Amino acid sequence: MTHTSTNCFQEELWVFLFEGLKKKALGIDSEIKAREVYDSKGEAVLQEMILKKKESEIHNEEKAREVYESKGEAVLHLTELEKSYIKDFEYGKALLCWHIATEICYNVDEDENDEKRKWSKIISDYLMYLQIHEPKLTAAVAGITHERYDETCLEVKVSANKLGAENLKGFCKKALEVRDEKNGEGGHNREHAEERNHDAETGGRVLHRTSVFHDACNLARILRNHENKWEIIVGVWAEMLSYAAGHCRGNEHARTVSKGGELLTHVWLLMAHFGITAQWPKN
Repeated sequence: MTHTSTNCFQEELWVFLFEGLKKKALGIDSEIKAREVYDSKGEAVLQEMILKKKESEIHNEEKAREVYESKGEAVLHLTELEKSYIKDFEYGKALLCWHIATEICYNVDEDENDEKRKWSKIISDYLMYLQIHEPKLTAAVAGITHERYDETCLEVKVSANKLGAENLKGFCKKALEVRDEKNGEGGHNREHAEERNHDAETGGRVLHRTSVFHDACNLARILRNHENKWEIIVGVWAEMLSYAAGHCRGNEHARTVSKGGELLTHVWLLMAHFGITAQWPKN
């Protein structure tokens, strides 16, 4: 009861999700494209933004050639987000990483009136809630193991004590300063990194080469410096939501209806209405 609410989502958020799925459905013209949309966990929105960024930089033939042959800094950041924090991660780990990064960006951002900032927080918290408290709904996707979840919670707790933060906002600001000591700011060689911090209380190693918390801090830094960070974040969360809805078993969706229903089931039905399913309706 502590983690649930009967409050409806903001109407603007419903419209955003509806229009997003409708736009994707209108762009489907083949079975391959349908599968790409159905299986996207955030890649599609980043690829679309990369394309927009390139097109905005093209003013003449000479500029077009420059863009074609090299990637600008903004495009590089988007490409790194797509590869390092979505494609290289299974769904459960990506969700946990983006959840922490979203929390950091949310608490350090000064613009409290940004709608996409609010929507990002709502969807992030909702999907995290499902992963931990309604695991059957997300069992068909690569979920978060309790071991990884508990380990990450311990990492955050130890880091909070180590950084000396007095409150959540203070901790999030200091988390942006956390670095992968072996690999520098970007953490590009995370598979070779190995942190050897120990919790004095438990005597166990806290941060290791697959530290979700460190990945999340690196991700938050990349997002923080991007001019369209909330457009990126809310777009990724919308795709993660539709991915979870589409890959949840039908009988599990049916089970939730008797308990009052879930947003996830509404999204699943909307996807079916628009024809965004595993089997693309050619007619």
